[in-house]
Amino acid sequence: TRLTKNQALDIFSCVECGRCTDVCPAHRGGGILDPKNHFILDLRQPILNSGDVNVLNDINVGAGWECTTCQACTYACPVGNQIEKSDEIRRLQVMVEGQVPQEYQKLFMNLQETGNTEGALKSSLADNLPKFTPDKEYVLWLGCFARYNLDPTFTKSVENYTKILDTAEVSYGVLEKEWCSGDPANRLGEKMTYQLLMEHNLEQLVAAKKVTTMCPHCAVNVGKEYGNYHSLNYEMEHHTQVISSLIDNGRLSISGKSSEAVTYHDPCNLSRMLEVVDAPRNAIKATANDFFELEESGTNTLCCGAGGGLWWKKEGSGRTHLARAEQIVESRAETVVTGCNFCYGMFNQGLGPLTPEGKEQVQVKDLADFVVENIAE
Repeated sequence: TRLTKNQALDIFSCVECGRCTDVCPAHRGGGILDPKNHFILDLRQPILNSGDVNVLNDINVGAGWECTTCQACTYACPVGNQIEKSDEIRRLQVMVEGQVPQEYQKLFMNLQETGNTEGALKSSLADNLPKFTPDKEYVLWLGCFARYNLDPTFTKSVENYTKILDTAEVSYGVLEKEWCSGDPANRLGEKMTYQLLMEHNLEQLVAAKKVTTMCPHCAVNVGKEYGNYHSLNYEMEHHTQVISSLIDNGRLSISGKSSEAVTYHDPCNLSRMLEVVDAPRNAIKATANDFFELEESGTNTLCCGAGGGLWWKKEGSGRTHLARAEQIVESRAETVVTGCNFCYGMFNQGLGPLTPEGKEQVQVKDLADFVVENIAE
């Protein structure tokens, strides 16, 4: 229930400019979340009144559950404050108060009982891919989204990535006992389940030297946050980094360039949390003649709305999940490329209904889909 020293200092360092609220996707989508007030200013007076930092109970719980954990608020702060408090409020609600929103109760149960978000006992995709052995260069980490068909069309994207690896003669294999990276549990405050999943996965990765994944959420957890608890003996590379490197090193030859108008959506976890911005653009520019940037790009990207575990949330009154989709529809893009399975899924769902009558729907492609169309075999 207590703020850290830095969090308390942040509250009194705020210059009240409101940039955090301006960039918040939940706020822009019409939700109640207002980071400037809910996460900062609303806690100032309670600290002054009590002379204590035991004030997490004063955070608006509903606002805390709306947060996509995209970190846009923190990146926008001119004085370097760590704005977001959703992790603290959710941890308090789940671990202390036992107040778990109904839509997340089944999610947590699935993670605890089967090690994946869907409660699945097998994966047809994983069954058809090579199994990892220590002589292979990479563990191909699938993640729950790809492994259990959260968007069935994304299976083709995974196949395209494996085709790129095969063409470049890169050896890889999947883990037979891969469990969820723990990202949903971690972002939704269920820290005990997160620890359970992490410990299991680290046992499976003991022989790995390199891991590659198409999921930035998994990349953040397996490649970065696990390192907060254990010494990691492997290196994590997002697939956009691997593809870009293969092109640069001449291991992947490009046969031609696409003529379609292409833009790129930066996933929050990839651009802000992993600071991977150049690699996907390098690959797109090598395979596209007409590439342009969206108005908000790079580390200033706008969240697709699926972060913070909100992929599993029932639709509320806000339109967090539509703000970015609307930007894409209103651009001149014929194709939007992304490097995140959740962004891929959100746009697959959102672009069609938003497309005006008589206008061609923008195609959604993972970077692997776009590159594989233009490689020389």
